[in-house]
Amino acid sequence: MKKPLLLLSILFILVSCNKPNDIKDFNEKLIEIVKYNSLYSDSLNWLLIEKEIDSISKLNQNVDKYTVSVNYIISKLRVVGDNHTCLTSKKTFIDMGKQNLCSEVPVSKYLGKNMGYIKIPGIYTTNIQEMNAFATKIQQLIKTIDTIFINGWIVDLRGNGGGNLYPMIAGLGPLIGEGNLGCSLKRNGKIRSWSYQKGTVIDIISNNFLIKNGEKIKLANKITRTVSVSSPYYIRNKNSKIAIIINNKTCSAGEFTAISFIGKSNVKLFGQISAGLTTDNDAFLLTDGSLLNLATSLAADRNMKIYNDGIIPDVIIYDYMYNDDRSLNEAIKWLKESK
Repeated sequence: MKKPLLLLSILFILVSCNKPNDIKDFNEKLIEIVKYNSLYSDSLNWLLIEKEIDSISKLNQNVDKYTVSVNYIISKLRVVGDNHTCLTSKKTFIDMGKQNLCSEVPVSKYLGKNMGYIKIPGIYTTNIQEMNAFATKIQQLIKTIDTIFINGWIVDLRGNGGGNLYPMIAGLGPLIGEGNLGCSLKRNGKIRSWSYQKGTVIDIISNNFLIKNGEKIKLANKITRTVSVSSPYYIRNKNSKIAIIINNKTCSAGEFTAISFIGKSNVKLFGQISAGLTTDNDAFLLTDGSLLNLATSLAADRNMKIYNDGIIPDVIIYDYMYNDDRSLNEAIKWLKESK
């Protein structure tokens, strides 16, 4: 999952480098970031990495040495099970600050029989206006359908490649409901949770400590208001059933969106096992302007159930085995059943 709010206190570790063109210095700072923040740090052979990384950079004279170093680190992370850490180029990072790089838009329709359907694509932007507009659009689509009393909703997350969690759950807030929706757990015990309240997604960092003069000091919770819908909508039937459809291309923030629904008594998941990119990624700005999206914590739902390797639906359906959309049909069938 990639969030809009970067951890600036950590980002400047590389940005403030005295010798931005010194590959050795770059490598040292890169190792420092990954070593002390990666969820998989304890599984890496740091003595070997520290020995190899400078040599790897020197062997590649005709390419960007910074990118070579980052890709080397990522390759080591892949070996120990990190399939989520990735590098965002400087150009892409700049573009994300201007617009949503995903061309898909949310769509909805009334299915008849008091059932509503909404499909949520991924969103790739760090622009707060774009994020707020995306969330507002989803709520407007829900409101348009909700002119008829709705007994069941289908939220289709198939093919949702993730990007940014907060606009998706802010938009789906009328269906998800208010309160704590889930959290991510770091290996140092720090917890980052997210909740929805009155149109706004709240990000809370708790169990946070500072070491001062050898003493462990607990810090106050850091509470941040993120994506927001200015005039939030509230659905008419708060007891309506909600079917979530996922597949093996539902990944990253798309998976976190599905997790945000899990634990509600009126929710059931249909489809395929999700992609398995259920780690929370923090973003670290590197000296060349690129962004290291580093897997730093594991996703957990509102009941603290951890998702190590994707989400298993309540009803597993492999649509490619059939001529029709079985996942959608089974979801509709369940919605029609009496509670």
